[in-house]
This record gives sequence, structure tokens and C-alpha cells, in this order.
Amino acid sequence: MPSSFIDLKQTSDRPIRTVFWPIYGAEHRAFLPLTLIIFLTLFNYTIVRSIKDACIITNSGVETLTFIKFWLTVPALFAFFVFYTKAVNYVKKTTLFYGIVSGFLLFFLLFAWVLYPHRELLHPTVTADALHAMFNADWADGIVDIYRYWTLSLFFVVAEMWNSVVLLFLFWQLANSITAVQDAKRFYPHFVFLGHFGLFAAGVVLRVVTSQSAGVGCVDPWEPMLRVLLTVVSINCGIILLTYWALQRYVFAGKRVSGFVNVSQAAAAKPKMSLKQSICFILRSRYLALIATLVLCYGISMNLIDVLRKHQIKLQYPTAQDYASFMGILYMVLGLTTCVVVLVGGNMLRQVGWRRAALTTPIVLCGGGLLLCLCIIFTGPVEALSVLLGTTPLFLIVAIATGENVLSKSVKYALFDPTKEMTYIPLDEESKTKGKAAIDMFGMRLGKSCGSLIQQALFVFVGPASVIAPYSFCILVLSMAVWIWVVVCLHKRFEALHGERV
Repeated sequence: MPSSFIDLKQTSDRPIRTVFWPIYGAEHRAFLPLTLIIFLTLFNYTIVRSIKDACIITNSGVETLTFIKFWLTVPALFAFFVFYTKAVNYVKKTTLFYGIVSGFLLFFLLFAWVLYPHRELLHPTVTADALHAMFNADWADGIVDIYRYWTLSLFFVVAEMWNSVVLLFLFWQLANSITAVQDAKRFYPHFVFLGHFGLFAAGVVLRVVTSQSAGVGCVDPWEPMLRVLLTVVSINCGIILLTYWALQRYVFAGKRVSGFVNVSQAAAAKPKMSLKQSICFILRSRYLALIATLVLCYGISMNLIDVLRKHQIKLQYPTAQDYASFMGILYMVLGLTTCVVVLVGGNMLRQVGWRRAALTTPIVLCGGGLLLCLCIIFTGPVEALSVLLGTTPLFLIVAIATGENVLSKSVKYALFDPTKEMTYIPLDEESKTKGKAAIDMFGMRLGKSCGSLIQQALFVFVGPASVIAPYSFCILVLSMAVWIWVVVCLHKRFEALHGERV
């Protein structure tokens, strides 16, 4: 079992523990830098997520998202998984961290200052029109538009990978390697609590930047705004690299300092396995299979709801600037709401245990998605309620979708992520590294891609996003049932592996 990153026998500099801040004095040396990393990572993801959705949805359509996620994002993440599982056997984890984050930094600068400003020259409009005429089918537009707007599609894939690679994998891998299960109940909810102020900060930046008028003679008012936003994101990447370097230099390097685990030495002692051996090891592990199924259910459910929600938002806010401005408001509310839910969720995790905390996410997320589906299916009650409130049915559905998004995302960040990450802690180093890479980078996207594949089939055989809500409703019910069953099974194995109640 991994050691906590602070020796619990040292009590000289510990303040009295409180419900809202159960962190000891010496623990802040690792806790605060890690919190800064997750804050900046979530800030960046909020910005690039808004940009990627605004670019794709307003230029093409919400249907294109499902094709990009399945045909581009999953293969890209699988390629990264292959690269990482091989590279980790020969290269230090610190070197990989520096290289990966630096790669994102360079791409964001390249897109902001080269690819997007010259997109008209780079996009193959003529051949894309020829392909569109050849297929002559509405469902094929999503595939053709991936090629037509290839620079935007490339940015979408990289933006999706930022969350999977930097946050879900690199950050949590580092946190899991220095934290014991009993301490994770204190630290993880507060990582999420402070980190998600990054959503609020990013929402403020989005609102401020998108509210500015474009410069004189600017053909596309969105272009200078995008350049400013991605420059800020790139600066944050640099700060993440500096913070990680400071952790390695002053906390984890050399002799054990103030009870912190020497991560680099622990990683160097781990056994090496080939890619084939790693995959076989994962497939043989029932425990890892349950975690993967947990992530798969989340990905399918979230993707099904996400497409329906974004379709309604696009109808209400058709331009990229308006879309990004609305998302700024959404993320400000989401950031504050998440922080409140994390405070409650952190106490909930410590008070009611892992199983009840883990069951909260499928109930809230799928329940909210089912409500959104019902609002889209049964328009009569929505129209009647909109008349009473003095608004339009579309605005009311967008408000309901926004509320569902805020609540489900808050619960996901506050409870799903911490409870999922805790399940990795009792595992050996090899399972933490390669098993987690397979699940977080590939399993999560596989879940979303399964949702995308289902929606692609619905687009082809049923119709556009406006008419697939009844089918999404049925799939959500099934996903929710499987998700709850997996949580119950995983809880039993987690307790058995840990050796005590959690």
C-alpha cells in the first residue's frame, strides 16, 4: 500500500482538523502546488472546450461532434496510450510530463497564430463540396465536414485529449502515487474544490473576452478573441510546467522531506512490461474491468445527453461569439456550484462512505438526462410553462438543459472523480500506471465513442438530433441500471483489496 505524502506521526505543526479544511500544516507543501496544477488544468480545459464546441457546432453542426469523437478522438487516444505504455518503460515519468504538456503548449500557439487565421487557405472547400455532392445524404454531412474543416477538427481532438491526458491521467497518477486511501478522503475532495474555481475564473475570462468588440477592419470578430484565449491557455501550460518542476525539485527529489514520498525513486523500482503484456494484464483483472465499465457507463450517458443539450444551445445561440459568451456564464455558475457541492460531497464521502457517494453520480446525471429527454419529447407542457413564465419554449429547454449540466457536472467532479481515483490507490505501481492509462485515456473516450456510435446509427436510421430523444431516453435507462450494478460490485472488491470498510 502506498504511503501517505505526510507522515501521520508528525503532529508538531498540525492545526486542529476542521470539517471544511482537514489539511495539516506540513501537507500544504505538496497539497497547494498540486491544487494549482489542477486549477490551471481545469481552467485550460474550460477555455479550449468552449472554443472547440463553438468552432465545430457553429461551422458545421452538433451531429459532426459524434463523428469526430468516434473516428478521430478515440484513435488518437489509443495511439497516445500505445506511445505512453512503451515510453514509460524507457523514459522517466517526469520527462514524459514535461514533453506532453510542452506539446500541448506549442499546438495551442500554432492554432491561434497560424492554423486558424489561415483556415480559408488550408480548408479543402472544393473537394469537400465534391464529396458532399457524391454522398448527397444528410447523415454524411458530419463526415464530410470533418474533412472540410480539418483544422477545427484537429483542434477538437487535441482539446479533448487535454482533459484525458493531463487531468485524468497525469495529474491523478501523480496524486495517487503519493496518497494513501485514508488520506484521499481528505485530500481529493479539496483538490476538486479548489481546482474548480478554475471553471469560474475561465468563465469570467470567456465573458470578458467575448464581450469585447473586434478591431477595425476585422472580418471575423471571433478570431482575435480566440487568439487572446489560447495565448492565456499557453501561458498557463508554462505555469503548470514550472509548478511540476518545483514539486520535483523541492518536494520529491533526493531524501524524503517532511514525510513526503520519494516518487521518482519509487517509480524507478517498478517492473517493466511490454504493451502486449500490459493489455493482457488489464484484461485479466476483474477489478480493473469494473473500473473500466464504470467509466464506460459515464462516457455513454454523458455523450448522449451532451449532444441533445448542445443542439438546443446552438439553436438559441447560433454564432461562435454568442455561443462562447453563453458558455462563459455557464462555467461561472458551474464553477461556483461545483465548489459548494464539493464541500458537501467531501463530507458525504467521509460520513456515508464510498458506495453511497459513488451511487450519487449515476442517479443525478442519468436522472437529469431523462428529464431533458422528456422536455424535448413532450413539447406541450413545455410550451404551456413558457407562456406562464413569459419566455420561449426553446429558452426554457436551454435553461433546463443548463441546470441539468451544472448539477450533473458538479456531482461528477465532486463525487465521481474522487471515488473513481480512490479505487486505484490499493493497486500495485504497474496497475496504477498502465491500467489507469488504459482506463482513463482510452476507456473514457471509448464510452463517449460508444455513445457517438449509437447516435451515428440514430442519425442515419432515425433522423437529426431533434428527433432522437425517445431513443436516447431508453438507452439512458439501461446505462443507469448497469452503472448502479457496477458500483455495488466494485465496492465489494475495493473493500476486500483495501482490507477495511471504505
